[in-house]
Amino acid sequence: MPNPSSPVQPAPRSCLRIHNCPVLHAASGGSAKRFLVGDRVVSPALSASCDCPISPRCDSGATRPYPVLGTPSTSSREDVFLRGPIQSSLTSAVKNCQRPLAAWLGALVYGRTRYGGWRGRFAMATAAQRRFCRCACFCSQNLYVARYGLHLHFRDEHQLRRDYGPLLRSRGCVTSKDFQQLLEELEQEVGRRRRLGQESVVRKALIASSYHPARPEVYSSLQDAALAPEFMAAAEYSTSPGADLEGLLQRLETVSEEKRIYRVPVFSAKFCQTLLEELEHFEQSDMPKGRPNTMNNHGVLMYELGLDDPLVTPLRERFLLPLMALLYPDYGGGYLDSHRAFVVKYALGQDLELGCHYDNAELTLNVALGKDFTGGALYFGGLFQSPAALKETLEVEHVVGSGILHRGGQLHGARPLCKGERWNLVVWLRASAVRNRLCPMCCQKPELVDDEGFGDGFTREEPTTVDVCVLT
Repeated sequence: MPNPSSPVQPAPRSCLRIHNCPVLHAASGGSAKRFLVGDRVVSPALSASCDCPISPRCDSGATRPYPVLGTPSTSSREDVFLRGPIQSSLTSAVKNCQRPLAAWLGALVYGRTRYGGWRGRFAMATAAQRRFCRCACFCSQNLYVARYGLHLHFRDEHQLRRDYGPLLRSRGCVTSKDFQQLLEELEQEVGRRRRLGQESVVRKALIASSYHPARPEVYSSLQDAALAPEFMAAAEYSTSPGADLEGLLQRLETVSEEKRIYRVPVFSAKFCQTLLEELEHFEQSDMPKGRPNTMNNHGVLMYELGLDDPLVTPLRERFLLPLMALLYPDYGGGYLDSHRAFVVKYALGQDLELGCHYDNAELTLNVALGKDFTGGALYFGGLFQSPAALKETLEVEHVVGSGILHRGGQLHGARPLCKGERWNLVVWLRASAVRNRLCPMCCQKPELVDDEGFGDGFTREEPTTVDVCVLT
């Protein structure tokens, strides 16, 4: 996506300990002995040195993009895990604070305790209460026409002829019949996009009430066994005191330093197989299915299938947030507060390749799930704003179970599949603190339209914010 004029920068990392927070004290009604935030024990008792009437202060002057993890607590069953009424009270208590809650309290966690090892589960305190939006340009910009290989801006017939007449003729749209067919397709696509949010909610409800999974275990909350050890290690390092980019890069594969493209194993082979079995079972069912995105015709929306909450959200909040905060601080990596996740399928007789494009996201994770296939490599150019963005491309082969991390604004596509089937999980990672200032699709201040779920990641207000009272 385009760089904002003044990109959000996560604070310099330092070893901070959240302590004596009046907001947490008020949220608990003064009854809790202590909280677990990240791996830190947080006392709800007020500090005599804290002079902020609403929220604690950070004595280093920094606001952390996510909690410090990595110091095991010696918790007891008297510890209060922030959820339910307490989480709701906390959300209410910080509603009018002046620094982003999402910037440092990216998670309210179960913590690493003597009762089960790592149980950290990030759950955005404010995301469920916030209303997400899309930009109005979604219904007029970037309408993809595969046979002409073009993304078009469309308002009406006159504008289409004026802006694209010569280009369309050069791509094969020559006769009046060709143009009329294109016009009808664009009008249908605009109508589909306008109905998309509500129809998606209806499909999700029908699937939830009528679909019988083949592998119900994938709908359970994300377990460590589903993840590759390398991915967990990289995320845990990213949340440790003193972690920096150089140290993180030692735990990832750098595909291209220039293009800032990285690879890391994400899922275990067993989990990939289990998830694929469930996806194929759903594909063969008679349940309604939405298109994964505006370019792919075959695949699954994770939101509609009911896999957003148990799988994708904890993946983003527990693991991707700290990773991306180090890898891409200038693209909102420490402020990811929503996503759009889908699985795409490529097979003979279906989608074979994907035209060059950039994502409606600040950052992207693309994980190859399988199956057996040849061809279909990804290719990457430069950022879409560059005049020579596709002058030199880089091809990247898929590795089953591994994910490619890249900037959403990086031009990319997929070469034709030669044989077999290829399934990939794609997660568009979004930071409202960045995109609220500039829509990456129309490159203008977004014109907001209320939408369902995470919408396209825009919010009408800046993320709720709060300072942090710490002991170093």
